Amino acid sequence: MAAEINSWEFKAGEVQAIQVETEAGGVTLVAVQGSSVKAELAGEFFPDKCEVTTQVENGKLTLKAAAKKKWFGKNSSCKTGFKVYAPAGTKIASKTGAGNVTVGAFSSGADISVGAGNIDLAGLSGPIKMAVGAGNVNGEIYSEDIACKTGTGTLSLAWNKSPKAGKATITAGMGTISLSFPAGSKININNSKGMGGFHSEINSDPSAAFRLDIKNSMGSASIKKAL
Repeated sequence: MAAEINSWEFKAGEVQAIQVETEAGGVTLVAVQGSSVKAELAGEFFPDKCEVTTQVENGKLTLKAAAKKKWFGKNSSCKTGFKVYAPAGTKIASKTGAGNVTVGAFSSGADISVGAGNIDLAGLSGPIKMAVGAGNVNGEIYSEDIACKTGTGTLSLAWNKSPKAGKATITAGMGTISLSFPAGSKININNSKGMGGFHSEINSDPSAAFRLDIKNSMGSASIKKAL
């Protein structure tokens, strides 16, 4: 019987984008220097329950962990996740049903979807798209093209430098929104609040090239100047 493979290595020149898909396993994406992309399994892995696939095609590395068998018409639980090390310029996409996602200082943006779990960002920049059903979103970013939507949970994002142009759309169902920008940032702020309050330490500038749209149904929203 062949030994189970739980780690992989690819040439960085063959991988310009990474897509990770899990059912109930966490995902960690680490930006590193080097000439290779490395991936390893994380969390629980039971070969009789989970099927892991890896594929590189047209410059895209796809990593998937899914239930292998069905019991009484239902998928068995697959709690396998991934930890991936890749150059900072790699474009990132991650989709998980239940599990936390951590993304490092990648510079080409990311598309992240989580059913239930938290998203933590550490210096991610570029175009960003995020959707969370139940969970918190936290971290430091830089983006002039971001759309983030949460169902329940707090959303806290800090821009590490002032945006010059573009748009950010932040939408929350039941949870607080907390955003921070460096002092001196010029932002065209538009807030459509439901039952929550709104407070901003930065005055809206209708002529600003960067537009921020905030929509919160049940929770409060605030904008702060970074210290």
